[in-house]
Amino acid sequence: MTTTIYVKTSSYDFWWGVYGMESLTGWEDIVLYKDNKQRNKLIAICVSTKNYFRNAVEELKDDPDEADFVQKIQAFLDGDKVFYHYYYDR
Repeated sequence: MTTTIYVKTSSYDFWWGVYGMESLTGWEDIVLYKDNKQRNKLIAICVSTKNYFRNAVEELKDDPDEADFVQKIQAFLDGDKVFYHYYYDR
C-alpha cells in the first residue's frame, strides 16, 4: 500500500541545502499533511542547523541572562551528535 504525504516548507533554502546546492545556514519549518489541501496535518517539525546555533551564540554570548543557554549551545556545537527535542501542541 502506498501513501502520499504532502510536504510544506517555509522556504526553498532547505531543499537546496539538502541536495548540496546551498549551505544549511538556518532553520526550516516543515509540515507534513495527508492531503494536498493542507487540512489534515500529520506533524510540524523545525529543523535547525549548527550554523544557526553558531549565529545564536554570537548574538547571546554577552548577555549574562543567557549564559546557561550559551553553554548548552556550545556543548552541542563541540559534539558530533544529532539532537531531537520535542513538545506536544495542538
